[in-house]
Amino acid sequence: MRFLVEHGFQLTVSMDAKPELQGPQRIYRKGLSPTQTVDTIKFLVDNGISPRIRSTVTGETVHHMAETVAYFAGLGATFIHFEPVGPSGTSSVGRLARYTTPTAEDYSTNLLRALDAARPLNAGVFGYAYQHLLSSPPKSYCEPMSGVDSYNVLNASGELIMCPEMQDPARNDDFQHNVGRVSGRRTVTVDITRKEDVGKLAVPVQVLSCQTCYARDICKSGCPSRNIQATGSLTKLDPYSCAVAKRVCADILGRMAQETFGAVAGCQEPILRPLAMPAELCTPPIVANAISVLQRAKIVFALTGETLAPQVHTEIERLTQLAGLST
Repeated sequence: MRFLVEHGFQLTVSMDAKPELQGPQRIYRKGLSPTQTVDTIKFLVDNGISPRIRSTVTGETVHHMAETVAYFAGLGATFIHFEPVGPSGTSSVGRLARYTTPTAEDYSTNLLRALDAARPLNAGVFGYAYQHLLSSPPKSYCEPMSGVDSYNVLNASGELIMCPEMQDPARNDDFQHNVGRVSGRRTVTVDITRKEDVGKLAVPVQVLSCQTCYARDICKSGCPSRNIQATGSLTKLDPYSCAVAKRVCADILGRMAQETFGAVAGCQEPILRPLAMPAELCTPPIVANAISVLQRAKIVFALTGETLAPQVHTEIERLTQLAGLST
């Protein structure tokens, strides 16, 4: 633990809710309990690292999401990443039989309530439904899955795969997402051709309903892994994720508009203002995109002699501080 702290690792702690709700959802070996996870979070915060919290939401915890934000913010963790439970591993029986999946409506409603709860706490809430907010439209929902850069996931068998959701060997056998492996202690072999082939499979051809949807460049036809789990195809859209994205993205765009233009009096002339992000959206992935947008705007303003550039600089500084990022 001290090694990770001293070397500045970015750490995500998987914990779903406060201990009394977490316990029934997880299987712990004898002598272990959720309090060990809480102690880990406290240790990291005390040593200057605010970990990202990854919370899997079930039908049993969906109505506690706002409460979950408050709990983790109270521990000093101000980045909470929610996702609804879905099939994992080889099947949805056995250990997963204890869970139910929240309806898309329940999950969306409570995710928005979690965002409301985060605002006064200066905490940020993240979800895959809006991960591409403000980014340049990618060719695929998941750039690592589409073969971009050198991103790989190492599973327990020493195989390199392109998605953490595909770690299970049985699923890998079904979909053959292996693109390399680690042999010995220092040799890593990557099959570049195979990686490109898998990447091509993960780039969806948007169906007509996607082409006419306001959220198409945020959703980008959904997560390939979730599509597989729901429909058996990398590119056939998961209707659950689609319903969540349509509801949540609309609300988030409204929050951004209100933050940016809420204090502006109505007039007939166009008004140019720096983008203002609500505190509850100031998670590192979203803020990185927002800062990129503002920096591009700042360059344009500088080249055209506009006086808005200082305001843009101020907003960059504000977002950077809120997200705990370095300038």
